Amino acid sequence: MPQDVSYWINRKREDKKLDWRIGEKDWLEGYWQSVNHPHRKLILKALESFYPFKSLLEVGCNVGPNLKLIQDKFPKVELAGSDVNIEALKIAKQRLPKVDIYIDNIENSLIKRQFDIVLVDAVLMYIPPERILRAMENISYLAKKGIVLVEWKSESFLGKVMHHHWARNYRKILKKLGWQNVKELKIPKDLWSTENWARLGYIFVARHQ
Repeated sequence: MPQDVSYWINRKREDKKLDWRIGEKDWLEGYWQSVNHPHRKLILKALESFYPFKSLLEVGCNVGPNLKLIQDKFPKVELAGSDVNIEALKIAKQRLPKVDIYIDNIENSLIKRQFDIVLVDAVLMYIPPERILRAMENISYLAKKGIVLVEWKSESFLGKVMHHHWARNYRKILKKLGWQNVKELKIPKDLWSTENWARLGYIFVARHQ
């Protein structure tokens, strides 16, 4: 049975599961300590291809490790982050006071303003087939210039369960939504060595010409 967004909405700080296994005291601190995980270098590289841009929203930002790196690299860019977990957003607000923070579920997003770039890192893998197009439509609406997705790929359009998560062909979905310039990059094993990410992990970069 694949995990879904309710797992993240209801996840408390005292949850004993450690996602990154890097000596963290709890799973939230683990996300902050994962700031130097190698895959984030690919995200920064993808964002460089859009620069200059004025604003960026990260959907599913958790405590904000990606936003911390983006803020350091692009200090003039207006940043925002959204997530479904209140505990994670409390930490993000504390450690990234210059970043706008939203409690929001991309499946039924209430964010009305648009951003030049929308980043999504390992979030859509929790959204089932009957809700993925709505989520992707919301992402497409929020993004004026570009979209960067870090997700698991399969040839399935709406999604195939692989190791308790959803993998799908985001290139096809993005094209269906009108993003004609879509590139996909396999995440190298040396940048994400865990078995599933090494086999299924991709970065999808979409832009309007």
